[in-house]
Amino acid sequence: MHDHRKLGRELGLFDTDPLIGAGLPYWLPDGAGYFKGLCR
Repeated sequence: MHDHRKLGRELGLFDTDPLIGAGLPYWLPDGAGYFKGLCR
């Protein structure tokens, strides 16, 4: 089984920061581009 948190970091799509909140990912530039494309 794949871990989406690990894959997101490895692919440079998103990351998490304990100061922001462990369950709240933030988009990295490549991930934001993919997300924008999916929302269109």
